Amino acid sequence: MRLNVAGIEPNSSNFVNIVLSVAGWGLLASVYLPFPYAIPIAIISILVTLFSMNKTTLGLSLMFFVPHILGVLFSITNISIPPIFVCVAVASFLLGFQFYTQKEVTDSLIRFALLMIVFFIWYLFGPRHDYSTTKIVYIFFFGLITIFSMRYFISRYDIQYLKIAILLGLISVTYIVVGIEFYHYGRPQDYFDISFIRDSFYSLMRDEATLPFTYHTIGNTAFIGMAFLLCRQRDELNAVMKYQILSFLLIVIILSQARQAFFGSLLLLYFKVFVNRSSGGKRFFSIGLITLLAVWIVGYIALNSDVFLSTLQASNAEEAVNRSYDRAIDMFKGNVLIGSGLGGYSLSGQREYPHNILLELLSEMGLIGTLLVFAATLFPFISKFKRWFNPTVTGVYPLMLIIPYFIRSLSSSDLTENIIFLTMMIVFSQEKDTSFSFPKIIIKRK
Repeated sequence: MRLNVAGIEPNSSNFVNIVLSVAGWGLLASVYLPFPYAIPIAIISILVTLFSMNKTTLGLSLMFFVPHILGVLFSITNISIPPIFVCVAVASFLLGFQFYTQKEVTDSLIRFALLMIVFFIWYLFGPRHDYSTTKIVYIFFFGLITIFSMRYFISRYDIQYLKIAILLGLISVTYIVVGIEFYHYGRPQDYFDISFIRDSFYSLMRDEATLPFTYHTIGNTAFIGMAFLLCRQRDELNAVMKYQILSFLLIVIILSQARQAFFGSLLLLYFKVFVNRSSGGKRFFSIGLITLLAVWIVGYIALNSDVFLSTLQASNAEEAVNRSYDRAIDMFKGNVLIGSGLGGYSLSGQREYPHNILLELLSEMGLIGTLLVFAATLFPFISKFKRWFNPTVTGVYPLMLIIPYFIRSLSSSDLTENIIFLTMMIVFSQEKDTSFSFPKIIIKRK
């Protein structure tokens, strides 16, 4: 395998990538034109993608992206094995432990340990019911996984980002196929029906707790795939291959009707165009992205998407994201300094949260706890502002990987998943400046 110190992705079989791309488009077509073998093809395509990866990429994919879809597939086949433990065990074997004692990782683990102490103190202050106990366990588990995984994304030259993007595209369309075949999601009424996934979710399964996935899961998976496709400073991808994968992911995002994925993908595209221009990237690619973006927006508005138009017409943030924040605000006002304790937003002991990481922290941990959490995560990351628009020495823009998880934390899920966003900031702010490629300043001598 050929590696390149400029952060260029190693060569992989172009034929395999083409076959996998064709399979993805075929699965997407099967949503409109029913095909009896869609699910077996989806499973085989995901497996082929995984087995075509190198060891490092496979380990990271198993650690970070595969557990949830594997759990969904286990649920429809009545397999009771916890997928997360299977994936983490195999991934740990593949990745090994050779970097665990490096200073940067040790420093990140120390800061994460301090963060966990803060969470544990507020857990003791809280109700300590089933949800709060599950919450702190998940915070620790996924936080630890994120620290080690993100360290790999910073330091390794052999990660196949194209393979990851293809994998996430296949996973996102597999959710749609499984939803139609096993969870009574309706098919589109015509070729211009882009709301069938969201409408099916609200009309048939209004309670998210009864579902293994939602329309947000579909959109966010494709959104993260976009981030991994575009996060490289330079690569050897064929332009046609890159555009068709990008188009595929954008179509899935549109079909999902997930606000955060839609608006987040706009931000990713604009950021990519900006860094391409500032770093001397190919002008053709930047112009192509702008053109694609313009056509996408015009087409989206022309189809009168309720999600897009309702967001633009919203009079406040709650209407824009279709959430109510009154309860979280009232809880914060009731105990401004220390909040109600970790998991205290839930009064029933079931999974309940305000769908906003800031309001979740303020309502459950008050001003003191929130500031302590941000002191370990957000504030150090902000202080490294000059890194935001510069790639690592492996040619990756960390901010592009953070954007999807940041946007999700503002409008979806709770700390059991959004701990990924917090720990990503720990890793990227902990790295030395030598891990980043800053522009050289040339001083002319007179």
